[in-house]
Amino acid sequence: DRVYAFFETGKLVALNHDGSEAWVRNLVDEFGEFEVRIGLASSVAQTADSVFVLVDHEGPSYLLAVDKVTGKTKWQTERFSRQSYASPIVLDICGQPQIVVSSAGSVDGYDPATGEQLWTMEGVGGNRSTTPLPFGDSRFLISASPGMHDEQLDEAKESNFAMQVVKTDEGYETKVLWKVAKAMPSFGSPMVHQGLAYWVNNVGVLYCFDAETGETVYTKRSGQLCWATPLGLGDHIYLFGKDGLTTVIAAGRDFKIIAKNELIEGATEVGEADVRRRETQGHEHGGGGSAPDSAETKADGEWPAEGATQEQPVRGGGRPEGSSRGGDSQEEGGAPRTRDGRTFADPIQYGYAAVNGSLVIRTGGKVFCLRNGATAPAGIKAVKVSAADHSADQGGER
Repeated sequence: DRVYAFFETGKLVALNHDGSEAWVRNLVDEFGEFEVRIGLASSVAQTADSVFVLVDHEGPSYLLAVDKVTGKTKWQTERFSRQSYASPIVLDICGQPQIVVSSAGSVDGYDPATGEQLWTMEGVGGNRSTTPLPFGDSRFLISASPGMHDEQLDEAKESNFAMQVVKTDEGYETKVLWKVAKAMPSFGSPMVHQGLAYWVNNVGVLYCFDAETGETVYTKRSGQLCWATPLGLGDHIYLFGKDGLTTVIAAGRDFKIIAKNELIEGATEVGEADVRRRETQGHEHGGGGSAPDSAETKADGEWPAEGATQEQPVRGGGRPEGSSRGGDSQEEGGAPRTRDGRTFADPIQYGYAAVNGSLVIRTGGKVFCLRNGATAPAGIKAVKVSAADHSADQGGER
């Protein structure tokens, strides 16, 4: 019945669908400042009656459950301090919902009703930004990044795997089903679609594995950097590029590029005048039209596994030149900011949602909605793209 959001300022809000606030809290005021280098990036998880917030940082860390109706704390479980930007997820584990957290050193399962830790797997490294995605029978994928400067490379090589949780007389047991050594993502999580597991690494190499055995199906170049998690829909896999390009490949054991589509500049809000403001805020990026609806492209050759960490030619775009906050890498963190603190991020595709026959894509300053006229919900005007531009919003809380 509401929308729940958590911001790096510490604000946790519940909004009614007319935009009015149902309740608001500030976790910084209640529990202390977030001790992080480049902001807090954890998204909330939920059950029917609770919202769960993970605050893993270099200060006192915790997992918090909040009542959806009242906004009051239901429970708070302490966690050891760590630097992480990971998000929790609620999964079906052995027939019961559990909160699963993969974050900087461990993978943990919690009872959503009480906050009790039910199981843990330690010795995991580099798992600071991705989320475990399930593929049935209490199984899910764990992934880890080598870091901005390969400082966690050795740990990450051992921390990309499929795992399963099983119920025992003593409680729960965890086990690794299979492991991959060279498929390491940056920010996007690996996922399973139609029995195949897909990883995209930090230079856009797509790894496909058999989800049951971990056997390599193929390793191919996508030709673009990807920060978002791949999406599997029907017979297609969507790769959301860092430069606004979405590559569509065929689902299945044979690698085939179906189309490459760019976000359209000048897209308008549904039923309204063009609300896009043309200020470039000191940066420019090419407009570009959409790619053909079906543009078959010859796939690149197989990428040698040992070369998967090499820099390869990719499409331009992403963040502009400039200094980063806190001296962090320009490519993998610490985005340059404008005078009022907003991030230069277009046309980076950070996230998406597939809902009601539509694909909603979020970049740094815009939200795009793509809809096929044949699948548009009844009563909704079918348009190819609509965009709401927030580039002129003031302040850091949006």
